[in-house]
Amino acid sequence: MKENEGFTLLEVVFALVMAAFIAAVVGMGIVRAVDAYIFARENAKLNQRVQVAVERIKRELTEITSVTDVKASALSYSRFGATCTIGLDGGALKIVEGAVSLTQGDVLLENVHGLVFTLRKDDGSSWDVATDDDRLLFSIAIVISVNHPSPGAGPITFSTAVNPRNTENPLGPLNVVRTTVITTTCCAPQSTSRLISLTVVPSTAGVLACRKMRRHVPLLEV
Repeated sequence: MKENEGFTLLEVVFALVMAAFIAAVVGMGIVRAVDAYIFARENAKLNQRVQVAVERIKRELTEITSVTDVKASALSYSRFGATCTIGLDGGALKIVEGAVSLTQGDVLLENVHGLVFTLRKDDGSSWDVATDDDRLLFSIAIVISVNHPSPGAGPITFSTAVNPRNTENPLGPLNVVRTTVITTTCCAPQSTSRLISLTVVPSTAGVLACRKMRRHVPLLEV
């Protein structure tokens, strides 16, 4: 008589344990992949929000004419005849115009952990609003720490710098001599179209030097 074929109880238990172990490993991998996807998505959203806020701040501070007050997490300045303040209010980065509280200001960025403004002269030393002239202000460094929405993630720090151009600083952006090299295609008289290199040199004469053609062409005023 042929013996009945089958599995013993020990084999069944061992198979169940192995299946549970494989399922746990695969499940952990899936959970980590999902967590990584969520973290990357939230990080992209956060970067986009911070970029919008930073660009607004850079536009504001580039056009300032003077700084009126500097606090731990707020900066007051004059711009086109109006007094504005950018600062931290209860975890929100806000901007306000006029002599009103930041509480009534427009929100630039929420969930902000910290905000620091650092004002410096052209030699790298600190600029003091109480003792230094506005013409000595060369750069404003901005450091923003934002809380990441993902659980367990710490604050993320963003930093940038702005060079005000309306403070009459002799080394400011409007007074720094810059040479711009432009590659373009032009057609000289009695010649075929060719690629030449033009160097725009800012000067009072307003002349566009065309190096390859060895002649001067009047430069249109901008």
